[in-house]
Amino acid sequence: MASAASVQWMLRRQGWSGTVRFYALRFWSVRCVLSLAKRLMGGSEPMAAASKRSVFPGHNADRLVEKLRTESFFGGLQLPERHIASILRFTEDTPAVTWINQSKVEFPLRERRRVEQYYGKPIIIATHPRVSRNCDAVRELARDPLLLEISGRYLGYEPRNVNARLFWSFACDAPTEERLKSTQALRFHYDATHFLHFNFYITDVDHLTGPHVLVRNSHGPKAISELLVSTRRSDEFIRKRFGPDRIETILGPAGYGFAEDQYCYHKATVPLEKDRLMLMIHMF
Repeated sequence: MASAASVQWMLRRQGWSGTVRFYALRFWSVRCVLSLAKRLMGGSEPMAAASKRSVFPGHNADRLVEKLRTESFFGGLQLPERHIASILRFTEDTPAVTWINQSKVEFPLRERRRVEQYYGKPIIIATHPRVSRNCDAVRELARDPLLLEISGRYLGYEPRNVNARLFWSFACDAPTEERLKSTQALRFHYDATHFLHFNFYITDVDHLTGPHVLVRNSHGPKAISELLVSTRRSDEFIRKRFGPDRIETILGPAGYGFAEDQYCYHKATVPLEKDRLMLMIHMF
């Protein structure tokens, strides 16, 4: 989730039409109309042709789409070892990017501690740019027929675009305020966007590694009181609104994958002992 300052900057960049779109997509009815319009209008630049075979054999698209519609997410995808190895090699060969004191800093992962000492601050999160273009494993996933089929059925139209983000969340002793400035989403929120997310843990994730947390079946229409103010909500609000039984903490070994409608309430948690590397692919 972006900070308030970054959201304001984004809205200024987008102009009036972008601002209207940003707030309009908070409304469920607008999202439904957008799906219908995209299905009727199609697009001028289709995505690359799907691969012939999925890297996730044995999954039934109908069942997974139905689970998305009722639960906000589904889990159980598993990347092959060769994809995990390819992505890890990419992180070793490609500098990571972070922001320190509002300045962009690029660094090899092996130099992370030296960079922290130089700036006198821990690095909280870092990304690897151009992963969609330069990582073979991610390019293949962007064309996976199962992911494309699920996206098309769930969104209601054939997705025309795919973006991927590969990012680290580091175990460190940074205070909460610094984590929020680094856009580490420690509070429950929903995203005012219209796409489907596929997330993959590239490192093992347990309770000490900053697992992803979401609220099952919270992706439906929101109350007006939830739409006209900040999209962020406290843990106390979530427990009272949905009950503790619907809060799902997603754990899994390296390669574990899950799909999520990010209109549901979700958040990141803080890695306490081990760093987490996560691949996010969204189709729209």
